[in-house]
Amino acid sequence: ETTAGAAFTAWKKFGDKAPTIALENYPDTVMSTGEDSARVIEASRKAFVERALKEGIPADRAKAAAERLIGVTWDYGHVNMLRKYGFPEKFVVEETAKVAPYIKKAHLTDNFGFADSHLPPGMGNIPFKQALAELEKKGVDVPQIVEAAGLVQHFKVNPHPYVLEALGSPLYTYMAGPYWNQMRATYGAYFGGYGEFLPD
Repeated sequence: ETTAGAAFTAWKKFGDKAPTIALENYPDTVMSTGEDSARVIEASRKAFVERALKEGIPADRAKAAAERLIGVTWDYGHVNMLRKYGFPEKFVVEETAKVAPYIKKAHLTDNFGFADSHLPPGMGNIPFKQALAELEKKGVDVPQIVEAAGLVQHFKVNPHPYVLEALGSPLYTYMAGPYWNQMRATYGAYFGGYGEFLPD
């Protein structure tokens, strides 16, 4: 009801410019899993539509607004933390599939399933390749924000090159090799010097 109320009030005031409310999943809450998160979003959208109907707004218009304004911020690191209870690696991928239609944005942050470490993708045990493929299969194209402050805080290094390596980004914009992981292996460090191997 709270989410629906906030979204409805914003929608009445700002119309199509109203901000999206994207609730974030977190372990041991009502939005622990993808299934839990989908259930909360469905209930919030339903409450939004009911409120709109009471004010004489047509059902199809209210439903479209609810779907646009209420969704999930899917945090891979948070769902992975449930693995400490014995869930297998594929759990992260399965839960991503369940919540995919509701995702408005995603947080790419890695850990080992025990704490919210905020490591760059590839430094923990989250199966990002399979989880991101699940979103692609379902046609979900949303902003994906890297949360890697843990690496910065503890090691005082820029996480960006590690993210490029983990996600298989090519070095050059025309999508040809070499790749960032090859540069590190060849030169010892991403930014160890300036030369032709660095991008424009």
